[in-house]
Amino acid sequence: LEYIGHRTQAVLHLRNKSDLPLRLVADGKVEGFAFPDKIVLAPDATVVVMIKKKGTEPGLRTVKLPYLVQNFHITPEQSLHVSLAIEIKTTPEDKP
Repeated sequence: LEYIGHRTQAVLHLRNKSDLPLRLVADGKVEGFAFPDKIVLAPDATVVVMIKKKGTEPGLRTVKLPYLVQNFHITPEQSLHVSLAIEIKTTPEDKP
């Protein structure tokens, strides 16, 4: 997971080092940020994910993006929950 910051958005490079595809679906919201509802990671590949800031207060904070891995199950009815944690520093000039 690599974060590249911009004024109103963050660019993440999300890498799948496994031999299996990963199908992620959002499992909630994060106040002050918008992120994709779905992400598909091909085996041994990297995808670019855009995170948009929406009026976030200035400062450094850890943002945890909640996802379910649809094709990985921990029980027959329950998908694996993952939290993509990134640190984002927002300055007053970053506000849209």
